[in-house]
Amino acid sequence: MRTNEGQTVFRHRQLEVWQSAMALAKAVHGMLGNFPKEERFALYPQISRTSVSVPSNIAEGASRRSPMDFAHFLGIARGALAELDTQLELADSFGFLTYTHERKEEIAQLARRMNALVRRLIASAPTNQPISQSANQPAHGKD
Repeated sequence: MRTNEGQTVFRHRQLEVWQSAMALAKAVHGMLGNFPKEERFALYPQISRTSVSVPSNIAEGASRRSPMDFAHFLGIARGALAELDTQLELADSFGFLTYTHERKEEIAQLARRMNALVRRLIASAPTNQPISQSANQPAHGKD
């Protein structure tokens, strides 16, 4: 899709789950500033990569042509979100950062919104053809 100015607009940018995942990734990166130097090559990069993986998989899925492909990538993003939750919990227990109740709730809310989106995508998938065939069809006529 193109705007009037000729700039490409990707549909993931309009998704609240992507916007929330981007905000979360930025917040998590801000939490990593006080990590000990010896962790810069251990837990630190894992948390960094995982936080980036969540919005990245949402974006990749949104660019796919079928609802089932998008749902698949949302599943990967949900897995990364669970991984991030675990890594933040560990980092908190090690004393490297403070994993607040508010941040935990933000992650849980994002997971719930992604689950709801997956349910909507599955409900919108064509039921009269196998998923492998529907993967070659445009989603809702949009490219």
